[in-house]
Amino acid sequence: MLIWTRWGILGVIIPILSGVIASLITSNEELFILITVVIASPALWFIGKKLNVKETKNYIDAKTGENIQISNGGGHTLFWIPLEYWAIIVFVFGVIIQIDTIKENNTPAPEEVSEEFVLDQGIKNMIAQKAWTGAIETSLHNYF
Repeated sequence: MLIWTRWGILGVIIPILSGVIASLITSNEELFILITVVIASPALWFIGKKLNVKETKNYIDAKTGENIQISNGGGHTLFWIPLEYWAIIVFVFGVIIQIDTIKENNTPAPEEVSEEFVLDQGIKNMIAQKAWTGAIETSLHNYF
């Protein structure tokens, strides 16, 4: 099963190379994602647009006099999606990951948890586990 046609593999290679370039520039996770998307998306868009230009030529068959149309170019896809549209996909995923990374880095550290809270949660977990165990035993007993 082919997952790319012609130069569609560039939809994988360009983001990987962009990531390598970004890792050489910075070690900051937020900047890494931003640089990767800023490099990969425009590159995929312009390369995809350039490669997927279709040229059609019309010829007339000398014997039959029929008009014959021959198309050349285009067809550079990855997972049946034209290469230039992968720029949009990479951009959207990059924005989602960037937002998630910013949220993750701005999450405050958990406060100190008291020993009473831990014991209380442990007791609740034991009660819940006992209830599930009892329900399963009852179900099995009624089934057999």
